[in-house]
Amino acid sequence: MDEAARVHIQMFGELSVRRTDGSAEITSRVSRSKKLWSLIAYLFTYRVREVPQSELIEFLWPDSEDDGNPASSLKALIHRARGLLDGLGLPGSLIVSGHGAYGIDSSLIASVDTETFDRLCREAQSGADDERLPRLREAFALYRGGFLSVMASEPWVAPINAYFHSLYLRAARDLLALLQKRGCADEIIADCRAAAAIDPYTEELQITLIRALALAGAQDEALQQYASVKKMLMEQFGVSPSTELLDLYREISGGVKSPSPSLDAIRQDLAEKSSADAFYCEYAFFKDFYRVMLRSLSRTGQTANLVMLSVRGADGCALSSRRTRTAMDKLRAVVSGSLRQGDIFTRYGPTPYLLMLPSASYEDSGMVMERVIANFNRVYPGSKLTLQYSRMPLEQFDLEA
Repeated sequence: MDEAARVHIQMFGELSVRRTDGSAEITSRVSRSKKLWSLIAYLFTYRVREVPQSELIEFLWPDSEDDGNPASSLKALIHRARGLLDGLGLPGSLIVSGHGAYGIDSSLIASVDTETFDRLCREAQSGADDERLPRLREAFALYRGGFLSVMASEPWVAPINAYFHSLYLRAARDLLALLQKRGCADEIIADCRAAAAIDPYTEELQITLIRALALAGAQDEALQQYASVKKMLMEQFGVSPSTELLDLYREISGGVKSPSPSLDAIRQDLAEKSSADAFYCEYAFFKDFYRVMLRSLSRTGQTANLVMLSVRGADGCALSSRRTRTAMDKLRAVVSGSLRQGDIFTRYGPTPYLLMLPSASYEDSGMVMERVIANFNRVYPGSKLTLQYSRMPLEQFDLEA
């Protein structure tokens, strides 16, 4: 094939093959046949070699009993794939065969995003910063999502996807580090947002974004991003933010600090807006309150109770993840309005809530929890949910626990 017939193959995100002159393109959107696109993707992935017929049959029909004549089915599928690729208007056929194998025409001149990405990442590992930065930028822009993300569930895709994903994270770290050295806050924020949109579950990227927003003076945006990340971690994985993310939240939540603050300014910064509700906090902060309370009790001899409050189905069984999220949101509002101002509570993973009830006897804490349950049933009479709680006086715990 001559130079004018060059094609570009995109394998990040959805699979697409297009002529570089823009005259024709085919993508995985044009056909719903999973096997057809799996075959095309497999051949393009291993386009530097001929793929034996037996390998393709094993790949496409791992259980040959599902197809009485897999060799015949493969020939039919190859015919359909050739017909689809003929839509590019290139001379000859892109899929060639011979000696019991199939492959992509070796004379095809093509650019492949994954190959370009891999080369740029390797080249960016060494050299001067001025040479590395444009390569990292180009690599960063090429990654439009995971390798064949539309086929992510296929076993052969997973290890290749993991390889490219690790390269992408390294490229993102290196790029952001270079931008930080240059003090390019706006670029860091833009690149972090792009990276987080593609890979929202990498906490390292979220931390960099939150820190960059704070350094740029966008305090409210930084706190909103933290809240969004915290919610995502809880809903998707049932975990609380990491220690590093919580430390960052502590750092930025107080606002911009004066280089020579007065005690009155600090007092105003520490002050809380008036609220009649109980105090809700992150679990990490709850641990600090808990430990301070233990020290206080050991000195004063006063009492306090730790309560665990869970929500389950009407039959006492665990709820689905979706129902748990909804139920815990409802329960938080009721708990907040049912406790005293001096009471503290937090969420421990997906469920339960932990409550600290200072200056309450064991009997009093039981009455408080019965009030919470009564309030919940009154506000949500048809919820078909059951609240369960257990409690223990704090003085039973070891101070070093």
